[in-house]
Amino acid sequence: GSSSDKLNDALRLHIHPEELYEYFSLWEKSIADNTRFELVHRLKKNNEDEYAWHYTQALPFKDYNNDTVAWFGISTDIDEQKRALDKKDEFISIASHELKTPVTSIKGYVQLLRFNFQQEGNAEAASLLTKADIQINKLTSLITDLLDVRKIENGQLRYHEDTFEFNSLVREIIEETERVTRHPIEYAAGPDCTVRGDRNKIGQVITNFIDNAAKYSPAHAVIKVATDVQDARVKLSVQDFGLGIPKDQQGKIFERFFRVSGEKENTYAGLGLGLYISAEIIKRHKGSIGVESEHGKGSTFYFELPTFKKPE
Repeated sequence: GSSSDKLNDALRLHIHPEELYEYFSLWEKSIADNTRFELVHRLKKNNEDEYAWHYTQALPFKDYNNDTVAWFGISTDIDEQKRALDKKDEFISIASHELKTPVTSIKGYVQLLRFNFQQEGNAEAASLLTKADIQINKLTSLITDLLDVRKIENGQLRYHEDTFEFNSLVREIIEETERVTRHPIEYAAGPDCTVRGDRNKIGQVITNFIDNAAKYSPAHAVIKVATDVQDARVKLSVQDFGLGIPKDQQGKIFERFFRVSGEKENTYAGLGLGLYISAEIIKRHKGSIGVESEHGKGSTFYFELPTFKKPE
C-alpha cells in the first residue's frame, strides 16, 4: 500500500545507486517467495553525501495460517569490518603476486641443479632436489589458489571453452596425482562421454578431490575414483577411507577459507580454498557438487556435469 511505497521512496534516497537494483529485485523476490532477505550494501550517512556499508536482513512474521502479516528488518553498520576485509583481501592479492616471481626462479634453479647432479651420477642429491621440487609445486598451487579466489571474488576468473573426452581427462589426472600422493588409486570408469568446458579447470577440481582424499587418509590407503553417466549428466566421485567430516561441518565445506576442525586439528593442512574454488568452477559449468561422509569412516566427494552432444 501507500505506506510501503513511502518506505520504498525513502530507501531509494538512502541506498547507494550501484546497489539499488539488486536491493529491490532481491526484496521483491523475498516477498514473492516469503523467504529471508539479506544483502550487504551501502546506506547514506545522516543526510550527508557519504555512504557506509550495512548488512541488512529481514524476516517474514507469520500468523497461525502461515500467512505473512509483517516483516521485521534490521540494518547493521559493518563499514569498519568491510573496509578491514577489503584491506585483508588487497594484502592477500599483493602478497601472492609478489610471491610468484621468486618462487618461479627457485623452481628454475632447483630443476637445473637436479639435472646437473643427475648428469654427474649423484643420485642422492638429485633425489633431494626432486623432493624440494615437489614442495615448490605445493607452494605454487597455494599461491595460485589465493590468486584464483581474488579472481572469483572480482568475477575475473577466465574460462576457456573446449569439448573433451571426460574419462581420458580423469585417467590423466590419476596418473599425475598417483605419483605425488603415493596412494594407490582404483578407477572404475563409466561409459565414455564428452563434456564442454574448461578442461584444465575441471581437471583442477578432480586433482583437488584426490589431493584431499590423500591428505585425510592413512598412509598408502586406497582411494577410489569412479565415473558414471546418467540422464545426460556425468558424475565423478572420489572416495577415501580417512577421517571423515562431522555432519555439522559438511554444509560449510565449500565456503571460502573453511577448514574442517576436529581433535586431530594438525592433520588438516592447507588454506581451505581448494573446495571453494572447485565449487565455483563446477557452478560455472552448470553442474552440481557435494559430499557424503561419515565421521571416522571416510568421505565421498562428487560433482556432476552436463554431457555434451554434438549437434546433429
